[in-house]
Amino acid sequence: MTRRIAVLAVGLLLAAAGLSAKSADFPGRVFDAATKDGIQNLQVKLTPPRQVKAPIRIASSERDGSFVFTRLAPGRYLVEVSQGPTLLYRAEVDTTKVTRLDVPLRRR
Repeated sequence: MTRRIAVLAVGLLLAAAGLSAKSADFPGRVFDAATKDGIQNLQVKLTPPRQVKAPIRIASSERDGSFVFTRLAPGRYLVEVSQGPTLLYRAEVDTTKVTRLDVPLRRR
């Protein structure tokens, strides 16, 4: 009985946090398309569909251009990469079909 209550409590906590048991990490990398070098200090924003009651998630690219969103529920998201106020990349990604996002950028 106690174990059943604990499992139920964990399920309720996950639901309250907007997470599912199927959530997973969603990594990616932002890099220069010509040189393949990672680009650091870019903002990567992940926006869920409006009907989903989940927050917008923001990450910053590391020195090698990598970023990760942890415990992300599967679904479709809008991905935007920007440097300050300048939007560099925008695309929709379906995490049920793609497990990683590589973002090649062209330097101007």
